Amino acid sequence: MSQDIHGDMEHDCEHDHVHEIDEIELIDEEGNVLVFQLEEWFEYNDKIYAVLIDEDGEGLLFESVEEEDGYSFITPTDEEFEEVRAYYEELE
Repeated sequence: MSQDIHGDMEHDCEHDHVHEIDEIELIDEEGNVLVFQLEEWFEYNDKIYAVLIDEDGEGLLFESVEEEDGYSFITPTDEEFEEVRAYYEELE
């Protein structure tokens, strides 16, 4: 599942660009706009991940992919999720 993002994003990581945002609006597969609070950006295995908090306070993990017209947030596979989650928990 891929989520499209609209608007400007900035995050601070070890590559060539900086992103600073607090709130992200994503459009789900049904066209609904969902608002998330950005908890944190981090890099793992040359990919950028974002931890987003939904309106119920639940944390969600997405891979962030930069594209020509913005960014996409991609839900990791179950295997990738477990690996990235374990890495993220070590960071805390």
